[in-house]
Amino acid sequence: MKVKGTITLLIYFLLFSSVSHAVIISGEFYTEGGKPVALQGLEWLSINTTAGYSRTDIENGYGGFIDDGWRYATRLETATLLNSLWGGTYSGGHESNGDGADWFFRHLGRGPLWNGMTELRSFFYGSEDECSSDPSLSCKGFYGVAYSNVGYPPTGWFYLEYGLDATMINPGTVNTDLNDRNYGSLLVRGDAAPVPEPSTLGLLGVGFLGLKLMRRRRAR
Repeated sequence: MKVKGTITLLIYFLLFSSVSHAVIISGEFYTEGGKPVALQGLEWLSINTTAGYSRTDIENGYGGFIDDGWRYATRLETATLLNSLWGGTYSGGHESNGDGADWFFRHLGRGPLWNGMTELRSFFYGSEDECSSDPSLSCKGFYGVAYSNVGYPPTGWFYLEYGLDATMINPGTVNTDLNDRNYGSLLVRGDAAPVPEPSTLGLLGVGFLGLKLMRRRRAR
């Protein structure tokens, strides 16, 4: 009995400590459904790491994130990430969004699930003045995921005005002083990898083809 109780306590400790510590995601990832996740060559910090602290807190030095090189993800960086996860349905919880929302939760969310099955989380994002000329307002992002207790696939939430569309004239905003456990900050570190233009990709393809032809001729 004592051994079983100790193991149970250890499991709970590992679960809660994994949630409370910072999670940094970078490199190459795919969702469970096989979709490539567009991390853009950046490091991404779990929004649960900064949950409950306002954007003003973070920018004023809370946690030392800014000093460590972290910054708020731009609208384009955020939209690129979310669009790689989004399933194509704008409305509320939908199965098409579940795969991507599940990936976001497991890698960048990590907060406690409401009633053990649902997370609805907002986050601060965007460079200064990207969403409003009012310095007291920040871009407001949002995602959600819900898991079934009877074996159905997860459902997910993503919205155009809350991060999906980087070109929207009036995206969702929130006061930078808001302190709320349902809010975190979407922070990144590094410079986004440039996406090659189609013409550049075409030239590269022609170049590789030319090299192959030259090697074949030399081999004859």
